[in-house]
Amino acid sequence: MKLSPELASFADRVVERRLPNGLTVLVYPRRTSATAHFAMAFRAGAVDEPEGRSGMAHLYEHMAFMGTPEFGTRNWPKEKKLLERLDILDAAVKTARLDKREAQAVRLEKALKRVEEAADKYMVQGALDDLYSGNGARGLNAFTSNDETCYVVSLPSNRLELWTTMESRRVVEPVLRHFFRERNVVIEELRIYDDSTN
Repeated sequence: MKLSPELASFADRVVERRLPNGLTVLVYPRRTSATAHFAMAFRAGAVDEPEGRSGMAHLYEHMAFMGTPEFGTRNWPKEKKLLERLDILDAAVKTARLDKREAQAVRLEKALKRVEEAADKYMVQGALDDLYSGNGARGLNAFTSNDETCYVVSLPSNRLELWTTMESRRVVEPVLRHFFRERNVVIEELRIYDDSTN
């Protein structure tokens, strides 16, 4: 297929590099701007979700904004213990519900809420957004489609190191803060979407 002159010119200027870890980097230089637009895309979306697990890709998209062990926390060792306790309590709630022990499930849910509130005291709300906007960022966002999940932000071009550091950390070692709340948000979004398509 022959490209139009405009597309051919664009394609000729794209620089592609494949890193040893398999990451493909595409750069389209524009010398007229001191701004760089970063988009990090993963070939993982709704089509990759196991049967009965709709919304997992979208939920992870939300979770990737919650920080890392080094970032977004006031005290990671204490917060980590509380987050581990939340996982245990959530599993216990599910078990109690499956076993039809509703009174126990209600007590466990109350305990889960108390531990969530305790963990909240260690979370730095909006830390990623604050860091990026404090460095001149615009348009920090993400989206999930059937085929991909993408994270975007525009920064001054001299902030490449900040972007690579933050994005690599939140991909390699994300902390799933507010997991249960965000799970409920995604479930509600799915419900609204399902209602609107039926």
